[in-house]
Amino acid sequence: MADGRMNSSSSIFPHHAYVPQALIDWASGLSSRQSKLYIAVSFGLIALLDWASGPAYTMVALYFLPISIAAWSFGFRVGLATGMVCALIQSAINGMGDPWSPAAAVSVSAAGWNFLMRLLGLMLLVMLVAGFRRSYETERRRARTDDLTGALTKQALHDQLRRMLGAERRALPVLVFLYSDLDGFKQVNDQHGHDAGDIVLIDFADAAMRTMRPRDVLARVGGDEFVMLLPVPSVADGYSAAQRMHRDISQSLETCPYPVTCSMGALVVEHGNADREATFLKMADNLMYEVKRAGKNALRVAHVDLDKGDPAGTRVSA
Repeated sequence: MADGRMNSSSSIFPHHAYVPQALIDWASGLSSRQSKLYIAVSFGLIALLDWASGPAYTMVALYFLPISIAAWSFGFRVGLATGMVCALIQSAINGMGDPWSPAAAVSVSAAGWNFLMRLLGLMLLVMLVAGFRRSYETERRRARTDDLTGALTKQALHDQLRRMLGAERRALPVLVFLYSDLDGFKQVNDQHGHDAGDIVLIDFADAAMRTMRPRDVLARVGGDEFVMLLPVPSVADGYSAAQRMHRDISQSLETCPYPVTCSMGALVVEHGNADREATFLKMADNLMYEVKRAGKNALRVAHVDLDKGDPAGTRVSA
């Protein structure tokens, strides 16, 4: 299942921490290439400023920026390597002595001690930044993932959907909104208890994930309601993908210890945009309810091209 980044640090950190949130969102949004560029440019500018200001003025705190970016973006080892380079450059510019009295003569042992202390301080900074990034990502995954099924949460779905209807749409211009509901789920809960219902939900999610491609998305949006997003290159591929998902999941549910089937509504969208995401989800939901009213355990597919207006047509696949 494709799992995109979720811009949801506001759900992890207090709302009053605007500056830390902005920094976290900015750093988390950097690509690998952007991170390398920021590290190189900031390091070069800081080293130039350090050299121009002379040994009388220390710039040690400014070096924390490229080191922190390296540790956040690439982890402990890259952050530590960047810190060691910064320490070597700073020592070459300012010497090994006390930065408040750079002209003071120091012994070789004192110079070595001072350099080691710089490295230790930088190592502690890298450990803190890299460790915080791991904790942040863990909480971020928990906030965006359903504990029971491993599917995305409803909020994470909307974040992913906005990206898929944005720049990512250029590579795969058609997006299938697949809305699914489990037939007979309430009866399983009533007759066998919620533990049995949990087994059904897990079986459905596992079946969906086995059928999905890496770039596809699965989200749980209600008790037994799931949404799948399937980016495809053409409308014909959209119909085929929806039919494949319903067929494969239905076959997997036949091995479930409880008698459940699934009703699905699929909306194949051309020229979609993020402003209409709620409309698309609602239309897919309505298609699913048409299947429910018609007898359940089937798929109804509609195609909509926003350049032409409303859905162009529907067809039902048993």
